[in-house]
Amino acid sequence: MKKIFLILIIFGVLFMFGCIEQNENKDKEDLILNSAEKQVELPNNYYISYLEKVQGIDLNIQTIRFEGDSVVITDSELDKKWIFLNSNENFICEQRKNDIIMCANTTSDERFSLEINSANSRFINTQTTNEAKTAFNTLIEEDALEFKKEIIEKTLAGRTCKEVEFMINYQKVSAGGLSKIGLSSTNPIVNKYKNFTQTICYDDEYGVPLYIKLSYLENGKEVIFERETLEFSEAVESSLLVLPTNTTKISDFYTYFAKSRNELNTLANCKNSENPDVCFKQGSISLENSNLCDYIEDETKKYQCLIIALTFDKNPELCEKIQNAEDKDACYLELTRNTANKEYCNHIINDTIENMCLELDISLPENIVECTIDADCSIQGCNHEICAPIDEEIMTDCQWKDIYSCYTENKTSCGCYDKKCIWEVTNELIECIDDYESKEVLADIKEKLSAKNETNQTNTETGE
Repeated sequence: MKKIFLILIIFGVLFMFGCIEQNENKDKEDLILNSAEKQVELPNNYYISYLEKVQGIDLNIQTIRFEGDSVVITDSELDKKWIFLNSNENFICEQRKNDIIMCANTTSDERFSLEINSANSRFINTQTTNEAKTAFNTLIEEDALEFKKEIIEKTLAGRTCKEVEFMINYQKVSAGGLSKIGLSSTNPIVNKYKNFTQTICYDDEYGVPLYIKLSYLENGKEVIFERETLEFSEAVESSLLVLPTNTTKISDFYTYFAKSRNELNTLANCKNSENPDVCFKQGSISLENSNLCDYIEDETKKYQCLIIALTFDKNPELCEKIQNAEDKDACYLELTRNTANKEYCNHIINDTIENMCLELDISLPENIVECTIDADCSIQGCNHEICAPIDEEIMTDCQWKDIYSCYTENKTSCGCYDKKCIWEVTNELIECIDDYESKEVLADIKEKLSAKNETNQTNTETGE
C-alpha cells in the first residue's frame, strides 16, 4: 500500500516539461501538464485539510507550511498524530484515544523514517517533481495509460477543479521502465493487482489535486483509496507549527507509538476481515485496547469483549456501552470485583445482583492474584532488590542501599506466597534486615514468618 500511495502522490504533484504527442487524449494530457506548471505558483505559506479514506479507515489530515517549516496532523478513529518537519529537526507527537500526549525528537531514529518520509511526500518538492516527470513519461512512452471519460469541471472546498480519469496497465511496462518508476516485475502492483484506475481533480488556480481516487482489484476484491480536500487557505496559524518542548525519552515514546501503530493496523485488518467481530475481540485482548470492542456489531460478543477488557481497563464507561440491562448489571458486578470498589454496586438495577455485589468479600491488595507458582515471579530492579510478577517491568532509581545485600540467594528467594510475589521470609533474611530496617518493618516480617511456620506445622500434622 505504501508503494501504491507513492505512485498516487507522483500523479498528484505532477510537474513536468516536454512535448506531448498529438493524439485524441491531448486535452487530458494538457490538463495534467498545465496543472503541474501551475504548482510552481503555490504560495510558500498554506493550509490544506482533507479527508482520506484508506482500507475502511477515515483520516482527517491537515498539512501546514509556514516559512519553510511544515507539520502534518493526522486524526484517526484511534489516535491523533503530529509530525513536525523543521529545517534541522523532526518531532513526532502521539495521542492514543482517551490517553495522554507524548512527544519526542525523532531526528536521528530510523524507526520513524516511514512516518517522516510519508509526511514529507505530502508536500511538493524537487524530488517528487523529478519522480513525477520520470514516471509520467515512462508510462506514456510504453503506452501503459488509458484515459477514460471526458474532463469534468467540479467545485470542491469552494474552489473550481477539473477532473480527469485514467487507467494504468503496469503489465505493459518493460523491466527497464519499471525500474525507472521504482518497481520490479515481482512487485504485487505489477503481477497481482489489476485494473488500476486513478481519478484526479486539479485546482484551476494552483494545479494541486483537490480530489484523488485510486482503485484496483486484489484477488477479485476492489480496494479503494480516496482523498478529498475540505479546506484550502493561504492564511496560516503559525501556532500550529510551534515545536513541542515537553519531550520524553525516545525509547519510552517508541513503545507508546508502536502500540498505537499496531492498534491502527489491527483496526484496518479487522474491518476488512471475513469475521470482523471475532477479529476485534481478539485484537482488543492482545493489544489491551478496550476501544476495539466498540466496533463489534453482535451485542453478545461486544458484551464479552467489554467484560474481558475490565481486567486491563477498569473504566466504568465500559459498562455504560452495554445496552442490555442484565448484561450491564453483570458488568458492574465484575467491575466491583476487579476494583474492590463497592460504589459501583449502586449502578446495578437488579436488586438481587446489587445485594450480591454489596455482599462481596473483597479487599485490595489482598484480593489481587499476582501468581500461583514461584515461576510466575521474577527478580527485578537495578540492584535486583524487587520481587515482582514476571509479566511486569519494574524500574528503580538504581541507588544502592546496604539493605539490598540481604536479598541474595543464600538468605532468601523470590517466589509466590499467598498469591503475591514476595521475598521468601527466612531467619537469615530477618537477621540481615535487623541491621538496617526499622523495628516496625522487622516486626511485620517476623509476623509473616510466624504465620508461615504455623501453616507448615499444620500441613505436617494433617499429612498435606
